[in-house]
Amino acid sequence: MRHPVRHPVRRPPRLPALLLLALLASGGCAGTRSSYPSVPRAKEEVREYVESGGWERAIERVTTRALDYLRRRAPQVARPAIVLDIDETSLSNWPYSRDLDFAWSRSTWNAWVDRADARAIEPTLELYRWASGNDVGVFFVTGRREPTRAATEANLRAEGFERWERLEMMPAEWGEGSAAFKSARRREIEEAGWTVVLTLGDQPSDLEGGHAERGFLLPNPMYTVD
Repeated sequence: MRHPVRHPVRRPPRLPALLLLALLASGGCAGTRSSYPSVPRAKEEVREYVESGGWERAIERVTTRALDYLRRRAPQVARPAIVLDIDETSLSNWPYSRDLDFAWSRSTWNAWVDRADARAIEPTLELYRWASGNDVGVFFVTGRREPTRAATEANLRAEGFERWERLEMMPAEWGEGSAAFKSARRREIEEAGWTVVLTLGDQPSDLEGGHAERGFLLPNPMYTVD
């Protein structure tokens, strides 16, 4: 999913992205106590960023560039296609992250996905609608696991992502990393005769591995992964 890279059993810790940047800027644990914000303050900055609309505006800046490229490029290639991530790319899980104070567990995540309450990220939905209306194939490639397919499909359709060529989900026990999974799925799309004009995601692993002409990286203020 716009799911972070993780072990098949244990998932790497999720940290607010602004906190991680502050730690990196200060040299991590080697910095002094005053050289980076406290965890509570970093979390509050993330809340302010999202709830003020700053996150959506930042997403819109990226998707505007992606849509401009798609409009120019799609008419020039045979069987154009786009590849979209889901979590924090097509659907927002902000209520889940906010209500659990940026914590994560398999049980709470599965319960959240089963509710199918994630809301569409509107700038990505606009990109999707243009593609769907202009003979561009839409593929979802996500780190969400295969057992959540029914809930994921219901959530996508309820939020306006009504049809797609394929929804590629990780096997339940996948353990080779997100980038390997996603690049392999894009390769299969190419081998089926499509031209992957662009891929859109919120983690570098969504774009790594090639098999797309262009990659567009969205901001993710809730978490980042190694």
